[in-house]
Amino acid sequence: MFASALIVSLPLAGAEKIDLPKVESFTLSNGVTIKYIHDELPRITIAAMVATGFLYEKNAQAGITEMTAKALSFCGTHKYPGRALAEYTDSTGSRYGISPDWESVTVSYQALDEFTEDAFSVTGGILIDPPLKNENISLAKHLMKEKIAREKEDPMMAAYLAARKLIYGNESYGIRATSATVDGFSIDEVNRYWKDAVCSRNMVIGIASSRPLAEIKALAEKYFGIVPEGERRTYSADRAADFERAEKNAGKVYHIYRDIPQSTIVILSPGADLHNPGADSLDVADQILGGGDFNSKLVREIREKRGLAYGAGSVTRMRDRTGLFMAYSQCDNTKAAEVLSLMRESISDTAGGKISDDEMRLAKQSIVRSYIFAFDSELSVLSRYLSLWYGNFSEDYLTGYPARIEGVTKESVSSAFGSIVNKGYVTVVLGGEKSLEGVDYVELPAE
Repeated sequence: MFASALIVSLPLAGAEKIDLPKVESFTLSNGVTIKYIHDELPRITIAAMVATGFLYEKNAQAGITEMTAKALSFCGTHKYPGRALAEYTDSTGSRYGISPDWESVTVSYQALDEFTEDAFSVTGGILIDPPLKNENISLAKHLMKEKIAREKEDPMMAAYLAARKLIYGNESYGIRATSATVDGFSIDEVNRYWKDAVCSRNMVIGIASSRPLAEIKALAEKYFGIVPEGERRTYSADRAADFERAEKNAGKVYHIYRDIPQSTIVILSPGADLHNPGADSLDVADQILGGGDFNSKLVREIREKRGLAYGAGSVTRMRDRTGLFMAYSQCDNTKAAEVLSLMRESISDTAGGKISDDEMRLAKQSIVRSYIFAFDSELSVLSRYLSLWYGNFSEDYLTGYPARIEGVTKESVSSAFGSIVNKGYVTVVLGGEKSLEGVDYVELPAE
């Protein structure tokens, strides 16, 4: 429970309002930005977001972000090396995690109020001087290679990765870790990658605590004020090249043969970035098309009306400098051609404005009413505020979201979604011999 005197009201149409805690921002002597939220419960949560991630990687170092995060999770700190950290957190009821993502790596620690200084010490130790050992690197490599092998076996993941490669090439979303790239990472390279990323203006730290702000400032300066100074990093994204490759591949159907009775269909196109003026309309478009489960076009047309598919849906991802859109379905091989036709029709209808009043109402209502679950813990609230820093958004970006969704129209949905998919998209079907009978396709080699 956050302090009731420090809240920002967030009205939700047709639902109860929620209250977001007021955030106090301050900057340490070395330039690190801190976001502080007062929490009435006797606990502390620290989340340090470092601006680095999968999108920052070059093809030759594909996988180094996840490799680093795994190795860091095993090494502990100098005070609690290796398993000693896990044993300590278990004994104190604390929790810590290192989460890699497309644009960031987040180090988090949660503990009871009495272990406040240890929360700072552990988080700072992982950020600034982790005691990495070769055994940590070896274990991380083993787990990474196991994951890569599983992805190759998973039909949905294999089709998705193939589609990404066709659009993004060897950059951005097209970069993929392989067993060879993972094997090539040395402890020195992992250490260098992390030390280059952890600098004062390339990170932001969120703290929710019952302790007073003055005490938090002093502890933050002690443990995070020694982070080396440095500048914000960015990653490259060539949107024009992405859309050019999508347009080049549009109209083609790529097939990956696998001797299985089920086909997986993936349609992928470059998406919008978070700063696109149509971002909110794209959220609604995705909800209408396939993100809304049983209320979506894809599920209704493919599964409910015709019983053709086991599953169908869509995903829209908008990031700081890039994004993607994906529609997918899984069905019997003999139904793949018909399902693909229905998927294309649903995409065309959404982009062309063939949207009913009920579809608009249900999509907007679902987005607004479920928004509360984005703030279901102190860690999720902090993460939202840290993301504002990353994307250079003001705090009213969060509180204004429900009203912006309510303002979305059929015309804005059609315009925003059409500007993405009408430029072309890639189609990949993974399945057996009968998966595309009667359809012209290009065979892709299985990796």
